[in-house]
Amino acid sequence: MDEQEHRRKVEAVFRKHDADNSGTIDGSELVTALRALNALPDGSPEAQRKFVDDLLARVEPDDDDASSLTLSEFQKLFDLGRVRAAFHAVDTDGSGNATAAEVAAMLRRLGVPGASLADAKKFIARVDTSGDGTIDLVEFERAFEFVPLASLQAVAARWAALGALPECGGGDLGSATVPVPGLRTWQTVMAGGIGGGAGKTRPA
Repeated sequence: MDEQEHRRKVEAVFRKHDADNSGTIDGSELVTALRALNALPDGSPEAQRKFVDDLLARVEPDDDDASSLTLSEFQKLFDLGRVRAAFHAVDTDGSGNATAAEVAAMLRRLGVPGASLADAKKFIARVDTSGDGTIDLVEFERAFEFVPLASLQAVAARWAALGALPECGGGDLGSATVPVPGLRTWQTVMAGGIGGGAGKTRPA
């Protein structure tokens, strides 16, 4: 995915949800924006607001009044570099395509010891727009570009929400593994969908 394309998309989201045209997005506007992006955790409004407050504090760690985000700070919230780092943590052989074996290994690392190849294939099918049974970087970026402060754990939580995998035996990607307030068991961590499709390309 082109970095500038992603930044334009993020800016469009910011402009749309800066309801008062102040040039910043406050906590309530950020809640609305994340809800529109299917990026709020499941839970009560209080838990969701705490999630947003924690995001604000993490984006603005040196700000004594971390109650709003400028456009540049909002861009940091959806830094594509974080998504790419998560992809490379899955694609452990560096081939440019995450296989079922690599996805199963990721699930086991994140606290689902019974994760099988069949489980991993179900994960892959949710974001494999080319249908080749693997995930390349472009597919991964388009699926998870709007996971706020994306880490491997946060991406896995979003990914799990795209399709519950009860066969995994109750493995938990909840708050003990994914440091996001308001998340419950990994099968239901965040309601969400995925972005548009893309053809296979090799990362540079």
